[in-house]
Amino acid sequence: MTRYSYQALNTESEEIRLVRLQPGKGDDQIYLNIFHVSLKQPTWQPGLVRDTLAELQETLPQDRVVKETLDGRYIFGYKTTDITPSSWDHPVQGFDRARYELRDDNYLPGPSYEPEYEALSYTWASELPSTEAYVSGGAASDRGVVVKIELGGNLASALKHLRYEEESRVLWIDAICINQEDVAERNLQVKRMGNIYSFARRVLVWLGPEGKDSTHALSTLQSLASQVELTVDNSLCATPGTSKPDWYHPFYLLPPNIFNDTTWSAIKSLFGRAWFSRVWVIQEVTLANRFTVLHCGGYSLPWLDLKKAIGILRAKESTPTDIKAILDPHVPGIPPPTMRSLSKLLGFVRRRFCQRPHDKVYGILSLVSPNLSSLIKPKYEEPAARVFTNVSLAQLKLTKRLELLQYCSISLQYPDAPSWVPNWAVGRKTVLFGLRTGHVRQASSNSAAYYSLPSDNTLQVAGVRCARVESVGGAAEGDVDQIFDIIRTWEPEGLREDNYQPGGSMLDAFLEAVFQGCLKDRFPRAVSWPTLSELREHYLALLSGIDRRANILKYLRNGVAEAATFFTTKEGYIGVAEQDVNKGDFVCVILGCDMPMLLRPTDESRDTFQLVGICFVPGLLDGESLLGPLPANWKLEMIFRDGSYVPTYINTSTSHSQPQDPRLQPLDPNWAKTTRDRTQDDPYFLQWFQDVQRSRITNSDPRLLPCALKKRGIILEHFKLV
Repeated sequence: MTRYSYQALNTESEEIRLVRLQPGKGDDQIYLNIFHVSLKQPTWQPGLVRDTLAELQETLPQDRVVKETLDGRYIFGYKTTDITPSSWDHPVQGFDRARYELRDDNYLPGPSYEPEYEALSYTWASELPSTEAYVSGGAASDRGVVVKIELGGNLASALKHLRYEEESRVLWIDAICINQEDVAERNLQVKRMGNIYSFARRVLVWLGPEGKDSTHALSTLQSLASQVELTVDNSLCATPGTSKPDWYHPFYLLPPNIFNDTTWSAIKSLFGRAWFSRVWVIQEVTLANRFTVLHCGGYSLPWLDLKKAIGILRAKESTPTDIKAILDPHVPGIPPPTMRSLSKLLGFVRRRFCQRPHDKVYGILSLVSPNLSSLIKPKYEEPAARVFTNVSLAQLKLTKRLELLQYCSISLQYPDAPSWVPNWAVGRKTVLFGLRTGHVRQASSNSAAYYSLPSDNTLQVAGVRCARVESVGGAAEGDVDQIFDIIRTWEPEGLREDNYQPGGSMLDAFLEAVFQGCLKDRFPRAVSWPTLSELREHYLALLSGIDRRANILKYLRNGVAEAATFFTTKEGYIGVAEQDVNKGDFVCVILGCDMPMLLRPTDESRDTFQLVGICFVPGLLDGESLLGPLPANWKLEMIFRDGSYVPTYINTSTSHSQPQDPRLQPLDPNWAKTTRDRTQDDPYFLQWFQDVQRSRITNSDPRLLPCALKKRGIILEHFKLV
């Protein structure tokens, strides 16, 4: 029988292919029609738009709050940490429900959009044998001619489970609807994937056939999700009218007769399925509307129920550590669009699976900003090293920030790529030194990058050379007991008595370095983290022989020290970095980069370096190399607000708090602070400044321009990274 032959798509008509899956049941043969349709931007707009959260908050009593749940509904409650008791109803009697209720037709592509289809999200990898399906129509001139097309085993299994018995079903399936042998077509269709999943009536997620108690795992997770609500700012509260009003609380123990070893084993097996490790599924479910359905064998549930259950279990103190580790790659999930920076997206998919290294970039292209997407053209014919380099340059050109440097590691350098370009193709089990929540820092304060490109693979940046590595300790490897034994070998002389060169005690600096800033003092929202005083108390008791190591080990179980190596510098700094740190490496703070970086001199010239990776060095993490230390009566806390951490400076003498850094002098009269809505291309730490004379607005502080720093006596150097 003839094999299926693809007809070229009409790009002027914005054509895509769709599959009509014919009825069938059980192991019946799979019959398909493949046809072309135009997929254009919907013109439909919802007739009634509800109020925004801010508008609705203005209508509430002072003690009430409104939040948005993962499925887009508004939930009302009290201004407590958990908004409980909650309600779907506005607390003001008779308030117009149309102003806050979510309507099912308030989603693209609209109720009458054509073509109407469902998009399939699945994984190509499969242990099942490939099979053949029969296609009528398509490239054949005679609509009655039947030809064959080969399907991967997992795709064939999905189609057999998802087809209806009595009627056909129209689907978009990447393996069939894109001619995988045509590189030019693939390049074009990859750019359209965002629209394809956004305009689908709904997305169907296929995890695979039933097995290893998958139905038990999914039904348990769905039951949990029905009792608890998770909001877009990661708050938990009880579902209105729930029969389990305490289940939402992080410290409430879930019923052990339900969440037992059998259940945890089933959940572990469920998240071990290939779909959860695939790159492309991230944008597929992120761009889908709220009607997305997950299928595993014969069991199905709303995708948002699973997403909600993941967030709930990760927040639970009683969830086993190994289960939390499995859930971590899926929590908190893809952030809202305004916080969806390229660095966050690439970091999120870094250890996920894809067929080609290029897909680490192309697989999230529909999630980045339109401005950035326009600078990145899919070219599968190019070497992956060039793709990775081009995306770094595009991000730098658009944002004037060097965020991506924080993902570089000299030990993981991609072949033929420069050291300043991250390797996005690392293996799934690779242990990475960063980035952790404790690494939410501003080593270069709110500065923009000052850079140039002397050649294709050379990036010249400006910054401060702060210290040189003098000694390197052993690497933190093994279980927590082994890691702690290694940490004990790191202890510098005079740990209990000496002061730390940049300020404070050596013990405090050592503990901050070991735990990489994961301290409640800095992050008040992190209720399970220790304070520095608690760590100090336990460690001193341990050194004195009056306390067991258990009190310290419990804080190491979340992996804070994993993959770290301790080092000291000639200048008196101490810190931790990845295992490739060497004696002679320089600790540098680079303008536009939020973490200190290790640079290694090359034999080429005095100003040419390889980038080793990030390092965590107390005394160089909060702009000290540019602005000096904080005044003695000031401290810095990171307050979680609107989906991100916001630096807040607190005067410990007066309890006054402010967003402005007290080390910065007043703005020049030619500059003024201003406000503006956040965009995807803005840096994590965001402030707006306006040049009054030129009416130019910038998201970096003019007091940190190279000329301004020079006036402060800061000596900037230029480093050529190769």
